[in-house]
Amino acid sequence: MLLAVSLLAEADELPENRIEFDNRLLEIFACLFEVAKQFDDKKTPHNPFFHLKSEKFWHLHPVKGRAAALSYMKTVRGPGELKEAVAYASLDPELYVLLHDPEARRELQAILIQHYCPHASDAMWKALAQESQIESRKQKLLREEFALYTTAQDPIRSTAFRRMIREIYDVRCAACGIRFFFGDLDIIDAAHLIPFSESKDDRPQNGIALCKNHHWLMDGHIMVPGPGGRSRDYAQPVWHVHKDLDDRYEEHKSVLQWKGRKVILPKESRYAPSREALDWRMERLREMEGAST
Repeated sequence: MLLAVSLLAEADELPENRIEFDNRLLEIFACLFEVAKQFDDKKTPHNPFFHLKSEKFWHLHPVKGRAAALSYMKTVRGPGELKEAVAYASLDPELYVLLHDPEARRELQAILIQHYCPHASDAMWKALAQESQIESRKQKLLREEFALYTTAQDPIRSTAFRRMIREIYDVRCAACGIRFFFGDLDIIDAAHLIPFSESKDDRPQNGIALCKNHHWLMDGHIMVPGPGGRSRDYAQPVWHVHKDLDDRYEEHKSVLQWKGRKVILPKESRYAPSREALDWRMERLREMEGAST
């Protein structure tokens, strides 16, 4: 857990002393856990996040109205119980400052690996380096420091895109709005609007977060995002569906209900789908409709 926090600091994702039990932290934790685990170790990030409170440098801050309940809690049975009571964690101010100093951070990482992961030391350093590259790539994309890529077979590139899109859409489907978690599992994909194989474009404006059903429907050119209204409003796109879907069929109704509904956009409008990407999807829909006539 502390190694994951150190990587957030390295990627400038801890601008304030506030560590949230969110998707950013959990994805890094999961990757490091896969390297460090032994025998029958179970991936339960809620446990270290909660029990680090026994260390004097880690402080839990209660959800409003849950201070008394948190003070009596001895353990947590799952991430849901943790989130009900804990708003965020913070570090001692001195440690928070040290995590933002490259030399001190590296020394702390070495101590943690030597003490807790001597069985996987080399692999852990490799994982830390890869996670650092992923977070750095993600931040560059968010800052629009963009360059075209030449290959899709790059786990750092693809993972950075996935994390970025899921993060800016708050791990929520831009069609139906579902945001479902069960343990560390969820059903939200990061999809390219113009496929990477064609565009080599990983910018946030070429991505959208979708549940697996709506991802499949979009890639099948059955339901796509496009400009809204007669004025072709690109600032607030809506969902368009294949003209041959028929509301007399029960199996079509679940898709037709989204026709004309607004696309759920990122909180930051600069990351919304680009005009070019929306037009590409609309062109594929029209081609599919034309092929069916």
